[in-house]
Amino acid sequence: MNTEKLETLLGFYKQYKALSEYIDKKYKLSLNDLAVLDLTMKHCKDEKVLMQSFLKTAMDELDLSRTKLLVSIRRLIEKERLSKVRSSKAVSYTHL
Repeated sequence: MNTEKLETLLGFYKQYKALSEYIDKKYKLSLNDLAVLDLTMKHCKDEKVLMQSFLKTAMDELDLSRTKLLVSIRRLIEKERLSKVRSSKAVSYTHL
């Protein structure tokens, strides 16, 4: 890797880190949380989506592990940005 490419990548890293710190400070969310929130807005806005199907979709689209995905979902529920609805049939998520 040449020096110019290394400096370009380092610049991207610094921008990513600054953005991540800003989002964490201002909204108390991670970039993963924002990606999950965006996905719920796309898939859960008009109707409730079953948890298992949402998890599969989110893992495929965001390339996140199940654990990281569940951590983000829990954080969004705690921040009251997502709602978890339980029924006798299944658990689903709705965007607030």
